[in-house]
Parts: sequence; structure tokens; C-alpha cells
Amino acid sequence: MRIYFEDYLYPKHLLQSYFGKMLEKCDDKVKTRYVGYIYNREIYDGPVFVLPKALLLYKDGKYRFLGIEGAEPENIIELESPENPLYGSEVLKELAGFSIWVHQVIKRFFDENKRTKIVEEAELKRSRASADSGSKDFLSAAMQLVDFLKEHETIFTTITKENHSGNNNTSWQRTISRTQPYVDHKTGEPVYVQTINKKKEIDTNEKLIILFYSVLNFLKKEYHLKINLGELAYPIIQASKVEAMVKSGICPKEIKGTRNLYFREDLRQLWKLLDAFFKYNRSTNEDKKDLLVVGNFHIVFETMIDELLSDDDVPAKLKYQNDDKIVDHIYLDRSLIGGNSNIYFIGDSKYYKDAHDITGAPLYKQFTYARNAIQYNVEQLYLEQIVGSEKLKELRYRDSIPMDLSAKTEEMQKFKDSLTEGYNVTPNFFIRNGVPDGRIDYADPQLQANKEIKEDIQRQFEDRLFDRDTLLLREYYINLFFVMRAYATHEDWSEELHAVIRADLIENLNRKYSFFKVRPKVLPVPFVWMHLHEIIGKAYRTDFYDEEIILAFENTPKGRANKEAISISIKDDIEGPMEQFILKAE
Repeated sequence: MRIYFEDYLYPKHLLQSYFGKMLEKCDDKVKTRYVGYIYNREIYDGPVFVLPKALLLYKDGKYRFLGIEGAEPENIIELESPENPLYGSEVLKELAGFSIWVHQVIKRFFDENKRTKIVEEAELKRSRASADSGSKDFLSAAMQLVDFLKEHETIFTTITKENHSGNNNTSWQRTISRTQPYVDHKTGEPVYVQTINKKKEIDTNEKLIILFYSVLNFLKKEYHLKINLGELAYPIIQASKVEAMVKSGICPKEIKGTRNLYFREDLRQLWKLLDAFFKYNRSTNEDKKDLLVVGNFHIVFETMIDELLSDDDVPAKLKYQNDDKIVDHIYLDRSLIGGNSNIYFIGDSKYYKDAHDITGAPLYKQFTYARNAIQYNVEQLYLEQIVGSEKLKELRYRDSIPMDLSAKTEEMQKFKDSLTEGYNVTPNFFIRNGVPDGRIDYADPQLQANKEIKEDIQRQFEDRLFDRDTLLLREYYINLFFVMRAYATHEDWSEELHAVIRADLIENLNRKYSFFKVRPKVLPVPFVWMHLHEIIGKAYRTDFYDEEIILAFENTPKGRANKEAISISIKDDIEGPMEQFILKAE
């Protein structure tokens, strides 16, 4: 097995000709921008993987695999070579297993996006051999066997019990005919010291199961897949012998016969999978080539994050905005302020090598996403529901439309409080690939905020959190190993990841702002009219009928000065002093 990395500059002699047109020349070096799986027996009799560039961390002036000393990409191409600085290490074994996950991710992406614009943009390519026949796609056939084990674990236990039931009972006919008894001198009765148990020959079903587990054991050792074989009732074929069959094209006798020998439908399915696995190497076509690569892996990364985070039922006008911008990730979750209503969370995925900062156009674009979500889409959807789409076209001044008192917060997303003219905080974030330094972890999302960058904020007025033009932007890392495994296995982590993002955004608001509740002595309406010029952009109500008003002040000298001035101005119009509180994620 050989390993290369996307977008890494290699000396020309290290990138073999099986890359063909996928090579790009850069002065005296070459690189490939593809990620995926290549197999070309004419050049190299083994799988070749091009892995994501995100696995390379920049340290001491060099890019290294996970930042490990000596693990420059050109030094770890041959996984089986003793000259590989990682030879024999657990990290290298994990790297081989990760290669299979890369294959599975691109395979799913390919299967689900064959006729979409995404595939055209990603320039997904697949050889005719792989596309026309599953039997010529070695790794696909192998992974189907792994999936079969997960889905049919119980049938093997059942078959084993059925076939071995009664095996420990004594066969008296065989015992009497084949052994000498001991005769008791007192009673004269024969006593058989050695008995022969009933012994059943391994039947056709069991032979197929033995072959199946032998292949799984070979895949586990060869590709370091995490396969739990459990307790085996039979001796399996050695991995080296299975490897010899795979490489030489030897057809096991269990496959040579017809599948009609198997009466159970699940065993007939297993026969077909094993047949496809071994048929790959029985082909007389020596020009075997497999290719499953994607040219812009950031498209695949975006798709994986979308699968993990986004809702499926987002309104088209919100996803595809009026100025031709498309929101990467969007989902509905509880509001950061109050939590009694829902609001859309807006994210943008960034697939970068190592820790490149997000600057320039992407920042402004993400702020525009949030602004459009408020102004062009959510308000528009609300107004269409209140007055109807046809009548809305005839209205010249939409600000004059009154709030519908019958509209419930669980039905509508609360983006604005009509009394205080305060806008809810719109959750807005980047999410980018992260790789734990020096270790591979498939189980933990490790979703966390980037603490090393200056937080970006866009606003027109200082100390106005509830202003439409005040937009906060957070940046998160997520473990790429986890993302790829979750996507390949169709796991749903949306609830857990949404909770992490919401909790961090609330913690960030508590760090940047101080929040207070005030209760007007009479009614909120005259109170707001009287003090609107002071509290505009600082005040917000979480519900239309709420008698309490929330005030927010930035933790800056100006914010603290505004808090002192306003507390003096409103003290005679509210019940008691302003009550400070913190936002909670529960």
C-alpha cells in the first residue's frame, strides 16, 4: 500500500505515472489536488491512496503527518517498507485503516451525487472498470463484507448452535463397535471406559461461514480495520493463505460451486459478496484499474458537515438567498436569548491545510449570510404568512404591517421584537477541519472554538447587541477523523453537535456582555416609548406578552458607562433595581 497527500509538493520521481492527468507541475516539483483511491496493476500491484491535506501539520518549517517528527510525506509513501520512519507503529496501522475510510466517504459521496451539480464541480472521476462492475471494485467488495457482519451477526450463532446440537451425546453404536469394554467381575456387566461422541461433519453452510470469517480476519490484519470477530466456533484459514488466494486469483472451493447449494437467503447473499470479492482477482483482464477520486475535497467536506449539522426541511428562500448566495449549513435550534423560541443557526465550512486564518471575502460573505437570513428571508417568510404572498407584492411600505398576535413563537422564528425594535442574536459561525496533534480518534467530535484568533464582529454602533447590524461570528474546529467515520457510517450526531455550538455561543455572549432584566411599573409599551432613544439596540423581549425587558451592555468602558446612565434614568419607572443574570444553555 502506498500513501500520498493532496496538494503536497513531491519531487517528480516520487509521483508515479498512475496519476496521469491528475498531476500538476510546480517548478521542479509535482502535486495532485485529488483525494481518493487508485489501483493500477500495470504500475503497482497494490492500493494507492491520496489522503486529505488536512492531515499534514506545519511544524518547524515542514509539513508532517500529524506533526510527527520525521513523518514528512515523501518519507512515508511505502507503508510496508522498514525504511518508513513510522514502520511498525500503531500510528501507521491507523493510517492504513483511515485510507479505507477515505474510500468509503468518497464512495458514498459518489453514490448520492451522481447527477447533481456538486459532482460536476468536484470533478469526481471513476474508471469504467469500477463503474461497470462491482466485482472489479476490490475495496467496495471488501467493505460490503464488513457491513454484512454488522447486519447479520446473529445468524452465525444460530447456525452454529443448530449444527452442533447433540454433538456431545454418546454414539453407543460406534462405541460398542469400536472400543473394548471392561467387564465387572461381580455383576458381569460391561463398562465402556472410552465413549465416542456423535460427530457431525462440517456442512456446506459452515464452510461458507469459515471462509467469510477467514476473509474478515485477512482484511483486519491487512487493512487494520476494526472488526470484532468474536469467539469463533471453527478454525479459520490463516490470513497469509487468504492473501495468497487474493493475489493469485485462486478461487476457493466454497465459491466454485453454485450458490443454489445455500437455501437461506442471507447465506445466498453472503455467497454473492464472497464471489464478488474473489472474482476481482479471477478476471482474465490483466489491465485492471480502479479509480475513485474527487478533485475538490472541500466539496466533500462541506457535504459531510452538512450531513452532520443541517436540517433537511430548510425553506429554499433561506438556503438559496436573493443575491445568489447559498448558505453552506443552516439549522433551526433554540434561541440564544431566552430559549423559548427557535432561530436559524448559520454556518460555513472551511477546508484548509493546517491553521490558515479565515480572512477577507469569506468573512464578509458570512456576515452577509446572517444579514440576508434576517432581512430578505425570515422577515419575508413571516410577512407572506401574515398578509399572503399576492397582497405582499402590492404593498409599498412593509414596516406598517402590524404584528399578528395569533402567531405563536413555536410556529414562527423570533428574529425581532416589534416593541423595543430589538433584533435577536443570529448565531453565525465558521466550522473547519481539525486534526488532533499526534493521534487519530474516530469517536470524539472534539468540536471546539478556536481560541487563538481574534473574534470577528461587524456592527454600525458600539454597545448595541440587539441591533440588526450587530453580527457576531465564531470559528470552530471539528475532528476530521470523526467527521469522515460518521459520514461513512450514516451516524446522526446533529443533536449533540448543536448543543455544543449553542452552549459555546451563549458562553461567548456572557463573556462579552452583561445582561439585566427590568420590569416596568405600569406596562412595557409606555416605558419603551419614554426611553426608546436610550435603550434602542440594547433592549429586547423574548415574547410578545412578556412584561420583562432584557437589557444588554457590552463589557467595555462605553458599555459600563451606558449601563450606569440608563440605570439612573429608568430607576423611577421600573420595579426595584435592574436584576443582573447570565444566559443559560439549558
